[in-house]
Amino acid sequence: MNYMDMFDEIKNDTIGSLYLFHGPEEFVKSEALAQMTAKLVSKDFLDLNYQVIDGTEASGGQIIDACETLPFMSDRRFVLVKDYSGLTGKRVGEGKSEEEALKDYLERLPVTTCLLFYCHGEVNKTRALYKALDKHGKVVEFPLLERKELVKWTARAFKKSGREISAADLELFLDRAGNNLERISKEVEKLVSYTRQNPVITAEIIQDMVKPLPEHTIFQLIDSIAARKKNDALKFLNVLIENGEPVMLILALLARQIKAILLCKEYQELKLSSSTVTDRLSAIEGKKVHPYVVKKCMAFAHNFTRDQLKSALKRCAELDFDIKSGRIGDRMGLELLIVKMCS
Repeated sequence: MNYMDMFDEIKNDTIGSLYLFHGPEEFVKSEALAQMTAKLVSKDFLDLNYQVIDGTEASGGQIIDACETLPFMSDRRFVLVKDYSGLTGKRVGEGKSEEEALKDYLERLPVTTCLLFYCHGEVNKTRALYKALDKHGKVVEFPLLERKELVKWTARAFKKSGREISAADLELFLDRAGNNLERISKEVEKLVSYTRQNPVITAEIIQDMVKPLPEHTIFQLIDSIAARKKNDALKFLNVLIENGEPVMLILALLARQIKAILLCKEYQELKLSSSTVTDRLSAIEGKKVHPYVVKKCMAFAHNFTRDQLKSALKRCAELDFDIKSGRIGDRMGLELLIVKMCS
């Protein structure tokens, strides 16, 4: 089920009895939970009709008992199970019979209960419980928002707050704020507060008020290296250091992005789709890589040969060793590396 359909169900007061929320976009997921709770449970009876269960500790039997409890002065009771281990593939300490009992119980969930399994991140879709939830309830996935969705969401947030921002400045804002909706939301609030006397948000205000993520400045640094603009590349390095980023972290980020660009170049030669590239990079990183980051890496891949990228990656590894062994100072070593990469 698409998460937008879930918001429609909440708005139209057509919430069902059984749900699973999962996926990497935690901000939108938490917003859906907040709206769902407000719709289902009266504040006057919150303690009686809303029960939160720690799924890492609770047994299947405890969840069933909670669902069997009748609501007080209301048509329904809301049971929220957070991070149930039986959906992550990490279940320990519980007999298989209890988990089987929970799976079978979902088919006869009372109409007086709304049961929501709420998981941070992804779930194990091969688990029997997941399949039962998909069959008897609604599985709602919250993927990371695509760039165009982030643009729409942010534009609405500014407009709702009575602020004006051009399309170009909105792109600049997102470049600096990143792809995390929670951070974007906080940065929007900060700019709205700052511009109380003037509703127009300009590029100058964004550059002054929104501290760029290290990844954004790293991309600018790599872009300067590709254009052989040594002074610009060193300027972006200085920005990172002035923002308090440790030199070794900058080197690690630089190496990681060069590696990602190299992989993207190889995947391009294999004519893989961007979604497949995203999945492969996510598997290598061990966490979900945002599609926009993949798009940037694939664009950069056109600016370098494979040999250049391999050489740059090797130089990063050699510098890491030289700094840790005391052969060269960290900042001087990174500055020399950038100069060499620009030559």
